[in-house]
Amino acid sequence: MIFRTSSVLTLILCVAIVAGSQVPPPLAEYQRQFEAGHYAEAVRTLESALAQSPTDARLHFWLARSTYELLQFDRAIQSFEKACQLDPVNSDYRLWLARAVGRKAERDRSFFLARRSKRELDEAVRLAPGNIRARRDLAEFYSDSPWIVGGSKSKARQEVETIAQQDPIEGILARADYSRNVDDPEAAAQQYRLLLEKKPSRPGPYFEALDFFESRRDSTQLELFLEPAARLAPADPRIAYYRAVARVFAGQELPEAEKALRTYIDAGPDRSDMPNHADAHERLGLLYEKLNSPARAEAEYRVALASDPTRKRALDGLKRVTAQR
Repeated sequence: MIFRTSSVLTLILCVAIVAGSQVPPPLAEYQRQFEAGHYAEAVRTLESALAQSPTDARLHFWLARSTYELLQFDRAIQSFEKACQLDPVNSDYRLWLARAVGRKAERDRSFFLARRSKRELDEAVRLAPGNIRARRDLAEFYSDSPWIVGGSKSKARQEVETIAQQDPIEGILARADYSRNVDDPEAAAQQYRLLLEKKPSRPGPYFEALDFFESRRDSTQLELFLEPAARLAPADPRIAYYRAVARVFAGQELPEAEKALRTYIDAGPDRSDMPNHADAHERLGLLYEKLNSPARAEAEYRVALASDPTRKRALDGLKRVTAQR
């Protein structure tokens, strides 16, 4: 199960608001490093801070977030566990522990870890019934997991309806998640289109819709959702990424799209709540296919596969271009 997470910026600000409005120095430095995608530097900053404050749950939590972004899930789990031990009523800490365990379960194909991930999600919801992000992850687990580890379509639907009662916009997104997980893309698309009528005042919902329509290779819908997203978050690097992807799908302005994707790889952070650099390499591969340059396309697909040999889009692309030899 792959969690589609909301921006970590909100969490960073929430954690920072303790004992006044000033961000404690170690977290301020960490925030700068994290937002730049310098996760190894952030780890060193936090480890140094923990040597002075070993019982600070926040430092353990953000050390876990950094190692999570580095795909070091064993280390992340250990640090999340420590944060939960030091602050046992913090629902967000428990949620992120569930996510780290879930990612390790995916990688190791472990039913045992998948069940544990579900238990941690249950606890996150128990600690804070109004934690909608935890409820959405739990609903996703129910709809996306086999029954042997606790999956249940009926429980997923119940969770979705609870979310909708708490927040109508999040309910739309949860219904879209459910439709995606049960392989009903038309129902998911219908839910995302409702966002345009509801006009959310934050960019997150639009980025979730953009993620979906990218998966459908729908340049028209990408352009439609880019407008409100860009209005609300004009400096977000995902705007340039999705605009470039829409051009690739449409086969238009490909030199500009190539430049934007290169800039996204070179300057943007490689983070779990955004399209990652491997995604951009995949889209460059498709761009070079459209430019009838199979050798360059192959190189991009191989770079994408270097980070994860199971990436289906890259594997399919590689198969297409190598067949042209």
